[in-house]
Parts: sequence; structure tokens; C-alpha cells
Amino acid sequence: MLLPIKFAFANIFLAGVVGGAMAVVALSDAMRREQLKDCADKVHYNCKTAFNMKPITYSLPNHY
Repeated sequence: MLLPIKFAFANIFLAGVVGGAMAVVALSDAMRREQLKDCADKVHYNCKTAFNMKPITYSLPNHY
């Protein structure tokens, strides 16, 4: 009964270890840090413009 819980815990633990190792490797090099910063700036700009757009509103004709 505890076997699926152990597998789930092991998967979560390994995902954290691998993700942490990838972050350490990516942030240990200055050139990679600059590339990540540029990528983050591009994503920030694209999300900012996409979410700040006003929705199209259609006005209904006034028949009253």
C-alpha cells in the first residue's frame, strides 16, 4: 500500500535534485546568466504587452 507513495516521493525528490542541479549549472557561468536575463526580459515584455491589451468590446445598439 505504501509502494505508490514511495514512488511518488522518489519522483518528486529526483525532480527537485535535477532541477536544482540544472539551476546551479545555468547560473554558474556568466554568459549563461546574461542569456537567461535576456530571455527573461523578452518573456516579461511579451507577457506584459499580451496581458495589458484591452479586450475588444462591442457596443449594442440602443433601441430604447
